[in-house]
Amino acid sequence: MRIEVVARQEKVLSRMLRAGPEGFTGGMSARKYVALTGCSGPTATRDLSLLDSIFEHMIGDQYPPGNRLGAMVVWQLGEFREQRAVLEEALL
Repeated sequence: MRIEVVARQEKVLSRMLRAGPEGFTGGMSARKYVALTGCSGPTATRDLSLLDSIFEHMIGDQYPPGNRLGAMVVWQLGEFREQRAVLEEALL
């Protein structure tokens, strides 16, 4: 599976990997993504949704070598997931 990322996604992933398992305080959020990249809020949400789905697949049985890396990034995306769930529930 080949995944191409744009420069802003690469920048955020590099920053998350440098931060290590401790990650960002409270995890990554769309607001933090905007601050790091300078993109718009909707673009941050789309990018984070894409990264979240990519790394969810990495921690599955399909890609066991990526388990630790994928789990760390998915954990750091926790704050974004919580915010997205609240928004989705509000729209129902």
